[in-house]
Amino acid sequence: MYGPIDREQEQHQRDVVAQSVTPAHSSAGLLAARLPLRADGPGLWGEVTLPYESVELLCDICRAHGTEPYFRAHRPSLTAAEKDSIVAPARVQKTVTIELGGRFVLCTAIGDAILSRALLRELAERLGLARAAAKKLHVNPPKLDPMACLEMAPGMVSPFLRPGRETAIRAVVLTDGSVADGPPERGLVAVSLSLRWSLLLDAARFPVILRDYARRAYPKIEWIDLRGHGKASPCGD
Repeated sequence: MYGPIDREQEQHQRDVVAQSVTPAHSSAGLLAARLPLRADGPGLWGEVTLPYESVELLCDICRAHGTEPYFRAHRPSLTAAEKDSIVAPARVQKTVTIELGGRFVLCTAIGDAILSRALLRELAERLGLARAAAKKLHVNPPKLDPMACLEMAPGMVSPFLRPGRETAIRAVVLTDGSVADGPPERGLVAVSLSLRWSLLLDAARFPVILRDYARRAYPKIEWIDLRGHGKASPCGD
């Protein structure tokens, strides 16, 4: 189904991960390790919030791009901001739910998603809405319950929805992250699996991994890449 993994790329990914686990991290109780993708994996699957099918597909796509997924255990984090300090120097992938013109959208980025007025106007146009809909923005709309609609734990929102699940989400949008988070293509990005576990990925490959996940897991939901506030394109373009 996939071509062979480039072993040099895989070794590079291991080296990057190894460099991110400093003695300070180890003393804080952090652990970076390759874990078996099994329901009985040691200490992992009993605590993962994302559906098992989502993690399995995500890891499959990572390996298809020559990136070996790494799991990191850490002390519980109740907010994305708290996880920032816990998994540093890796940066946290953050997602927010918005309602735009009556459409529910997941906006995600490496770091805090930048929801500029220009981006919202482009998003409204891409969704077939009047540009004026950008003025009617609701962040974390109360009409959408992440626990019921997205199968997420309280405080968690993620674009890695259960494959094939029917949902009220109309689109998943990748945006730029805040400048304070540094160049998005460098280092590692931490994808939250639960309060205690994160998946470490090569930040440079995260956009294409997320795009491919969207294509395979929920082809009926529109995928839009608005990094650079450029023209949005559907998944696969």
